[in-house]
Amino acid sequence: MSKIKILFFCIGAIFTTMCCFNRVYADESSDNTETTEQLSNNEENALYVDGKLANGWIVQESTSGVEISYFYKNGFKLTGIGVDENGERLFIEGLLAEGLQEYSGAIRYYKDGRGYTGFADGKYYYQGNAANGWVHHEQPVDGLYYCFYKDGLPLTGKGTDADGEHLFIKGSVAQGYQTYEGVRRMYVDGKPANGWMHHVPPVDGLYYCFYKDGLPLTGLGTDGDGEHLFINGSLAQGLYSYGGVEKYYKDGRGYTGFADGKYYYQGNAANGWVHHEQPVDGLYYCFYKDGLPLTGKGTDADGEHLFIKGSVAQGYQTYEGVRRMYVDGKPANGWMHHVPPVDGLYYCFYKDGQPLTGKGTDADGEHLFINGSLAQGLNEYEGIYHIYHDGKIVDETQEILEVNGIVANGWVLHDVPINGIYYFFYKNGKKLTGMGTDGNGEHLFINGLLAQGVVKVSGQERLYKDGNLESGLVNGKYYASGYLANGWVHHIIPLNGLYYCFYKSGLPLTGKGTDANGEHLFINGSLAEGLQFYNGEWRNYKGGDAVNNSIYNNAIETALSFVGKVPYVWGGASPAGFDCSGLVMYCYGIKERTTNDQQTLGTHRYDIWNAPAGALYFWGTDSSYHVAISLGNGNYVHAATPSDGIVISNINSFSPNYYIVIGQ
Repeated sequence: MSKIKILFFCIGAIFTTMCCFNRVYADESSDNTETTEQLSNNEENALYVDGKLANGWIVQESTSGVEISYFYKNGFKLTGIGVDENGERLFIEGLLAEGLQEYSGAIRYYKDGRGYTGFADGKYYYQGNAANGWVHHEQPVDGLYYCFYKDGLPLTGKGTDADGEHLFIKGSVAQGYQTYEGVRRMYVDGKPANGWMHHVPPVDGLYYCFYKDGLPLTGLGTDGDGEHLFINGSLAQGLYSYGGVEKYYKDGRGYTGFADGKYYYQGNAANGWVHHEQPVDGLYYCFYKDGLPLTGKGTDADGEHLFIKGSVAQGYQTYEGVRRMYVDGKPANGWMHHVPPVDGLYYCFYKDGQPLTGKGTDADGEHLFINGSLAQGLNEYEGIYHIYHDGKIVDETQEILEVNGIVANGWVLHDVPINGIYYFFYKNGKKLTGMGTDGNGEHLFINGLLAQGVVKVSGQERLYKDGNLESGLVNGKYYASGYLANGWVHHIIPLNGLYYCFYKSGLPLTGKGTDANGEHLFINGSLAEGLQFYNGEWRNYKGGDAVNNSIYNNAIETALSFVGKVPYVWGGASPAGFDCSGLVMYCYGIKERTTNDQQTLGTHRYDIWNAPAGALYFWGTDSSYHVAISLGNGNYVHAATPSDGIVISNINSFSPNYYIVIGQ
């Protein structure tokens, strides 16, 4: 055992303090004899001082000569709670507890035997315990006077204080956007934001955002103005699908009014009648389908009608390729009085909306109608020819002619001409009106004479020559084998310069027509070639069929879509406004911006009348100052002037100097 020095710390009052150990460090009055009782509870190596088990501080010398004080209890270095002149403290093997120590099942951090308050080993301790909950720092730590701890560390996660559960970020209640458990949310005082928030500066581009459970709300939400639809935290604006229903919104509510060319009522594309407070396109009342004024069949409280641009159809209208007369949306039946005349008629008799050709009954009984008018003159009905007056067969009471006592049949020569005519053809003694056969075959006769010229038979115009159906041009219409030509006709001698011509109702067709090769576009009877305007758009055609086989066609179509719609803007190169070179750059998708750069993209050609569709016309010699897109046949589209905008012109009015084809 090393040399022992006894320290007499406990003098006077100090002795009193140490009485709790039931031993004094050095008391001459004490019995120094070791008793059986003293040894019974201690090992033989217990430390005695003056015959008594050591209690209190004992200074010992180490083998190195360094004095170390140990605190004893009942002869052994104390591990546990002990009291000295500085009060109660924890000792470990006689030394004041330092650092993390486990005692009575609890791990605490100690300094000089007492629970430590402060930072140690990266954690904050309060009275030895790892801090949990709010801590107020006299001096700010990491800029914070107040910090919420868990297990000694600033809490990042959910924690509960007197105000309930919050999200904490590094010991502070979460504010603003924070990511927790993989989800980014907006927090206010540690709780997910709900309702409007005003951001200065803007967050994600928004000054105002409506939150639900910390996320910008997409769905229905309620604020001070009631319930609205929100899209990513903003009041819904425009067309959105919600709950499986597509509606148009303004400020989060279903919109009533026009938007993007459609009319909406409480957000839904209007269907049915709508009353406009102010007339729209001249109408206070309009019938809609899917937000557009209806052109087609629709049903309201009065049943099914035909609507034209939202109004019940009146007068002649074409629907499903058939032209009919309508009254209050339904096909006309019976007499109609037209003022002014329609198709030259003041009165017309209709059946299912079309001028009747056939038998019909009005207040005066049954009559034959031809194209809505009472039949007059020669007409065929059910294979029989009759002469009609006001729709009824004329009572042919003319005298029966007999020749040599025999009722006349066939040609008869009159010695005295009738109305200047010597020969008439008879049947059963009467001048024949209808089909008859003589030595030259069967012919049509009108009042005994061979039919000549255009004869209306059963409401159809037919061309006759000497009673036979004839081909030819009469009054601007072409008849093929007696009937108004429909389809291809081959002229042995060219007509209007054409050997082949496609007709409809006797006229060279301009429009869509079908032959053995299918449907084509015809222009004045010929298959469309080159750039043509049809059905509201410019297209390039070959053999009557639309083609779209190059950037040139796409450029033309794009440019033509701007005609009359987009203004001229100096330096403009977008659908908001173009100048001449800006239009070319946009339509062709090229990088060259100026006319001088663009004229270098192909070989200069000077036969300007031969410029193909899609070529570029240029004005200027040494330095070009204007450019246009050729449409073929000397036409071109260009950004002309601020007053004209995007227009179509011809080289006769403003002639270019040359043209190029890009890449050639």
